[in-house]
Amino acid sequence: MFPSPTPKSEAIRSQAAAMYAPLVVACVTVSLFAQRAHWAVRGPAFGPLHALFGDVYDGVSAAADRFAERAATLGAADPLGAAETIAVPPLPSTDGLMVCAALAEVLDAFVVALHTAYDRSEEMRLVADCNALQSVIEDVEKIGWMVRSHVV
Repeated sequence: MFPSPTPKSEAIRSQAAAMYAPLVVACVTVSLFAQRAHWAVRGPAFGPLHALFGDVYDGVSAAADRFAERAATLGAADPLGAAETIAVPPLPSTDGLMVCAALAEVLDAFVVALHTAYDRSEEMRLVADCNALQSVIEDVEKIGWMVRSHVV
């Protein structure tokens, strides 16, 4: 661990930084899936879905950067930790509604991971981390609702 301005023990900072590695991987996974959907979507709802998938990509990519920088601030030498590969699920189709359903599932799993990280941050009394995670949770839950609203 590198030195950090965060006034917590190195053990707490190490645990918190390690918590971010799977979140960064999840962010990259979700953002790449959304980017593929953005490029590939077809059908009558192309325009709004193309824009929506682009918004998912932009928002989740920003979260990846935020989480990686927070891990570095806590003292992590490598915000990805031991993660060596990122597996992006294949698109089920180019049909807009099928892609929405698949993206909604990916986002749902991401929200669960975010809530788990929030709970861990709360246990470690890391206020800044709780605040950052809460903000991302709100954004991801909203975009998940927007994606899911296309699935009948």
